[in-house]
Order: sequence, then structure tokens, then C-alpha cells
Amino acid sequence: MSRNDLVSVRHLLEQALNDPDEEQWFGEYRIVRLLGRGGMGAVFEAEASHLDRVALKRLLEPDLASESEERRFLFGAEAQSRLNHKHIVKVRHVGKCRGRAYFTMDLVTGGNLRDWLDARSDETAKSGAPRYDRADFGLLAKVTDAVAHAHAHGLLHRDLKPENILLDADGEPQIADFGLAKEVDSAWTLTEPGSIGGTTAYMSPEQAAGKEAMRFSDIYSLGAILYELITGRRQFDDATGLSRQRIASDEAVRPPCSIDPSIPDEIERVCLKCLEKKPEDRYPGAAALRDDLWCLAKSKPPSLPPRRGWRRALHFIRRHSTRVRRVAQVTAGVLAVLALAGYWFLAQARAERAALETNAFIATAQAGAALFQFREFADRVEKTAALPEIQKVARATAVVEDSPVALKALAEGFDAAFVVTKAGYITTQWPTPPLDIWNKWFGFRDYFIGAARLGKRGAPGVYVGRAFRSERDREIKFGVSAPLFDGGEWVGVLVAVVHANPAFGRVRMRDENDGNRITALIGPRDIDREEAPAPPRPDHYVVLVHDGLTRGAEVRAPNSRALKDAVRAATTPDRQFSLTQHTAFTDSSYLDPVRGHAGAWHAAFAPVGGTGYVIVVQSRR
Repeated sequence: MSRNDLVSVRHLLEQALNDPDEEQWFGEYRIVRLLGRGGMGAVFEAEASHLDRVALKRLLEPDLASESEERRFLFGAEAQSRLNHKHIVKVRHVGKCRGRAYFTMDLVTGGNLRDWLDARSDETAKSGAPRYDRADFGLLAKVTDAVAHAHAHGLLHRDLKPENILLDADGEPQIADFGLAKEVDSAWTLTEPGSIGGTTAYMSPEQAAGKEAMRFSDIYSLGAILYELITGRRQFDDATGLSRQRIASDEAVRPPCSIDPSIPDEIERVCLKCLEKKPEDRYPGAAALRDDLWCLAKSKPPSLPPRRGWRRALHFIRRHSTRVRRVAQVTAGVLAVLALAGYWFLAQARAERAALETNAFIATAQAGAALFQFREFADRVEKTAALPEIQKVARATAVVEDSPVALKALAEGFDAAFVVTKAGYITTQWPTPPLDIWNKWFGFRDYFIGAARLGKRGAPGVYVGRAFRSERDREIKFGVSAPLFDGGEWVGVLVAVVHANPAFGRVRMRDENDGNRITALIGPRDIDREEAPAPPRPDHYVVLVHDGLTRGAEVRAPNSRALKDAVRAATTPDRQFSLTQHTAFTDSSYLDPVRGHAGAWHAAFAPVGGTGYVIVVQSRR
């Protein structure tokens, strides 16, 4: 049977045989009530005729407690009795009764620090009140002063935790339970060889590793209590769990400011100084920690030097991690450029360069997102075009009123999906259009011409056509098309069309941190029916999506050299979905056509693959 099993059996026997009632006597003491139970015994409230009520702690029954446990029990009581400090529970008497070791001490009736911390946490959760105030550091300073007194009298506590810090009726702290105490610098220990004493959450790394405790170990435990006081969490208290291996390892404690950024720097420095992994890096003694805790209580700077250099920068990043992460995502490349350019350019030139590079960074990212969206549309069209039921419809000589199931499925997420014959006439469409389109010729549309070009070469694929104004609802749309083959012969075109605004309007048009930064979509413009059958002009580009445009509106794209360069890079019909990245083209004097050319803008233009579409990100100069 393991030692843990033996302890469990002892608890059960102790509870079954020795839970006292209010009239039970233990020697000269009348037991009033049970206050608590631990691994070595139980604590009762008791009274004697010649004394006020006291706390009586007695060991397990003699046949349940080992000889070493009795020695440790008596040593802790006698060691505690040697200490005379107002913040250490006073031991009154140590003795034996009916062969059973016990001792009495002052009765402290205000609960313990654990109860106090839990109540504070509940109050914070309900009312949003601050987790701590400066007076709390004074309370912990009193505890630390008591620890310094014990160290000065040659005694280590080795089990400092909130449960062992009692509070009297006035809220004053008193340290109790010296059951794991050890004489300072003594090789003699009352714990069994190979055992690890203490409570994991407040245990120092050297204790967790099975090494002997020292003065610095109690400093670490006080730091763990301070950590919980200011953060509401225990050290290493996260999803991966708390273990002695983690405490004994080189893993650093999560900085308090990363949990609560409002924690002042001087408080965090005092806390982390106590929790250093190497004992020699902690406070040299409890007295030094006590003095700094009093400084915190009085809003004075502690003795620790402020952070310098990279440590200060690292602390700033931890404290403002969300903001730093967001800024870094947008300006990482810009900062490197600015660092080099700062030696060579004037302040105005540096600011202009930063704006252009930032916009270029954002534009390139947005262009990648837009290409991914085009690719999703294209994949759906390409898979549908490979289905025999769709290919056969293209050979129909009459209107197919009952559209194939596959066509209906494709139309979901698009404005409409339809099949066009080689001659340029629609044979079926879903949803069924309200207008008479069956006798209209659509061979002039760019989406038809692009897919037909692939079909004539016998090359399966997908083509993203130019933006056009729908004859049905006058909305600006674009078509994604694929050639249809039947028996290896090109027989028609499958087309899916979608509104430009809903497709790309989900992209945030304005930067939430900079109201003057706008993201827009510029696309090639197809001809209208009245201009057919003339081919569309190669340089006819319009602004399709912009925060200044309503749905269905369009404005002729400006005459910008950077835009022309981006358009040339974006117009590669045979490689529309190429993942080749182009450096965004910039223009420091861009005139926004949607805003009536009012003032110049810093603009960056990024091609969306080879689709012919361009993302522009602009900000006011």
C-alpha cells in the first residue's frame, strides 16, 4: 500500500473514531468544535477553566502516527513557541495526553488569507472593483516582517501559503503551522528522506526539485502569495496545469502585467524579484522584501532599480501586447525601412515613405485575400463545368426551363448561374430571370470571350471576366466562367455572376485606427450592349468598391502611372490565379475620383493575381 493510501486510511479512522462532540474532554481541555483537519492531525477550538478559549492541535492516534511524524509535530510546535512576534501565532503549551502529542495556541477567529483572497476575487468578479489596493502590501509586509523574525531566530517556515496566514478580528495577519519548519543552515531535517515538503503552488524551485530549503525559499513563497494577490491567479495556473516539474524547470513565471496591464511596473518588479529561479537572484533576505512592500503600501518607489534597455522594451511589449501585435502586423516592414531612411531623409520625406510602405503592405495582404476569394469562386465553377449534365445542356437547341440540379447548387452564393452556347445564347439559367433573355446574344461579354478562348484551344480552366452592368437590375457584377466540353469538343460556356459589392464589401473599407485610410477595388470595365460587338477598351478601368460609393455605383479610374503599372502586372489572362507576388506600386499624389479629387493621397496599388483587378489602399497626405 502506498503512503498516500495510508494517509487516506488514517483520515477515515480519525474521522470515524475521534470527531468530538461539544462535551468531549481532552485532558484538562473541553473540546468545543472542530476547526480543521490536516495530514498529521486536527485543530479544535477548546477551553479550560483557567484559560480563555484556545486552538488545540493534536496529532493522530499513536498507532496511526509514525515516530518521525511525532518528532516533526513536536519540533514544529516547540520551534513556533520560541518565536515572540505579534504576527506569529503564539504557542502556549506543548505536551502529551493519553500518549498523544498536542499543543495549544492563541485562538485566531478572523479566518485566513485564503478566505480573504477568495472573497476579494468574488467581489471583483461581481462589481468590477480593483483586485487589490495599497493597504494589501502593508498586510503582506507584516507577514514578511514575521518571517524575517523567524529567520533571525534560526528558523525556516518552508510552507508559507494563504491557508497558513490567519487573520484576527482586526484583520491583522498571524503566521501559523510551523509543521515543516527547519533550522536555518542545518543539515538535520525531520522530513523523511526523498520526500518533498510544502504546497506546490507556493513551493520554491529548489524545494520542487527535492533540494533542501533555505532562506530564499521562504522569499519565493512570499512572492507566490504576492503574485496571487495582484493577479488573482496562482503562478503557472493555466491550461497546462500546475506541477512541481514546471516550477523546478527553467520556465519563467508569466509576468503579472500580461494578465492585468494596469499593474504598475514597480509592483511587478518586486513580485518577479521574489520569483527568480536562482535563489541568489531573489531578495537577499526577508527584511529587504519587507521594506520594499512598505514602499509599495505608501506609493513610494522600491529599492529595486528600474528596468533598463531591452528589459524595459520587453516589459512594454508584454504590457501592451495586443496593441503592439496589431501595429506590428501592419508596420513591421515599414519600421525597418524607416530605421535606414532616417539618416538620409528629412522628416517629411520619412513620413511620406512610411505612409506609402504601410499602404503597400496592407494592399499586398488585401490583394492576396481577394485572390483567394476569386479562387474559391473559380473552384466551384470548374468542378460544376466538369459534370456531364451541365455539358449536355450546352448542346440544347431550345431553352431548358428546368435547370439541372448542379446548376442550382452552383447558383447558391452567386447572383446567378447560366449556360451559354457556342453561339452566345443562354439555354438555361438559375434563378430563372424575370426578363426575356433567351433570344438575346451575349457573345460580346468578356466572360464569354475569355472562356471561349480557352475552349477553342481545348484548355480546361476558369476565366474571371471584366466587371459589367447587369441588364436585369443595373448592378455592377463580374462573371466567373469556364468552357464546357462534350466528348472532347468545346460546346459552350458555364457562367456564374456575383455582385462586386457583396463579394468584396466584407473587406474593411476603413482602418479602425485611422479613419483616413481607405481600401478600394479597381477593375476592368466590360462594354454594354449598345456598344456591342466592339471589344472592350483595354485601358477602361473603374472604381467598383469604395466606402464613398453606394451599391451598384462606379467611377472611372484616375489616370495614375502607378495604377497603370499595377494594371499591366494584373492583366495576364493565361495565369489569372498565379500566386506570383508583385511589389505594390505607389503614388504619393493620388487624386481620389470618388471624392472629387479633393486633396492628394498616398496610395498603393496591388494586382490581384492576373485577374486584371487591383486593390488600392490610400491615406490622406
